Amino acid sequence: MARHSCVSVFAFITGSLGLLFNVLSVGTTSWLISLKDLKMEVGIFRHCDLDTQYCGGMSEIAAIVDAQEVAWFRAVQALFLLACVGSLLATVLMGLILIHFFDARGTFKVASVVTFGSVVSTVTAVAFFGVHYRDIFVITSSDAHLGYSFYCAIIGAFFLFISFIASALEASQTSKVLQNMQHRLTVWSTPYTLFVDQEQA
Repeated sequence: MARHSCVSVFAFITGSLGLLFNVLSVGTTSWLISLKDLKMEVGIFRHCDLDTQYCGGMSEIAAIVDAQEVAWFRAVQALFLLACVGSLLATVLMGLILIHFFDARGTFKVASVVTFGSVVSTVTAVAFFGVHYRDIFVITSSDAHLGYSFYCAIIGAFFLFISFIASALEASQTSKVLQNMQHRLTVWSTPYTLFVDQEQA
């Protein structure tokens, strides 16, 4: 049982790290660094002008996104926000399991599904942004590059994937333990059941 607890703790720690990197990624402005075309550091919800050092929010970002790419950029924002919410929910669930607030059997299954959804959302958002950022922000020069916020999202996805594997293993092991307990209870109760049936006959 201690081994299962270690897996639970590992799932919680890696899930927390994934959440940390996702929050760091979504709260910073270095998904894209453009020194010539935009002269900005651009995140998915904030940006900073490199000349004036002014940092703005979503309304200013919408102004620098190509009109034909706005819907796709909003999709990236929505997917990554969904990933952050999902990773937060999964981490909270796993934390509550560790303090025995919830039953581990069903909750780890839910946590693993939510974590996997967060991984898929993060990978999809990162992949699309990484491939299409030049089209989204109409960048033609070669000086623009992806910044640390983008790579934080990738690291976050990695930790979430590890957490998904650990939580799925824990859910599987918990299910096996419960099945074994049920089998043992059935075996132990069978002679008593036969005895009661014979008495009633």
